[in-house]
Amino acid sequence: MEGAKAGTSITKSRKLFSGFRKAKPAAEDVSLAFKFQDLPYDILLLILAHLPRNYILTLCLLSRSMFDLLVPPLYASVDLKTSSACRATLSSKRLFEPNMAAHMRKLIVRPNHPSCWARTNEPAVDESWVADTLARLASSGHLANLHTFIWDGMESPSDSLWLALRLK
Repeated sequence: MEGAKAGTSITKSRKLFSGFRKAKPAAEDVSLAFKFQDLPYDILLLILAHLPRNYILTLCLLSRSMFDLLVPPLYASVDLKTSSACRATLSSKRLFEPNMAAHMRKLIVRPNHPSCWARTNEPAVDESWVADTLARLASSGHLANLHTFIWDGMESPSDSLWLALRLK
């Protein structure tokens, strides 16, 4: 008898929820659907200016066309705030691809910056390696659009970096 009662309540609940169906969008809702990529580029840039960088990176993962659309504003201003950021970014092969570094307009490099010493135990980065890597990047012509460069390291970089940046 108990099994029959349990079976009946399950059947009743199934009947109760079987009436729910997904609402179909109205015809006018479908016509208003648009792609993020279809926005005018200047409007898209205004929207992206209000988003945190990690959201923009997530948007880049959606599709190749979205990645191609978002790389220029993403790389327009690069701030390497920590030693680990300098190490990771400058050792990346992707940075040496012409279509990536060419978007940089402003580059701030802070290897071994004292502001990070108190909150992290990250190892120091060799500042001469950072300067040499940036000099190679500039002399290869990949930083042709760079108009602002700020070095905020413990040591002054070699003259070869400044020469490469000047001749870019």
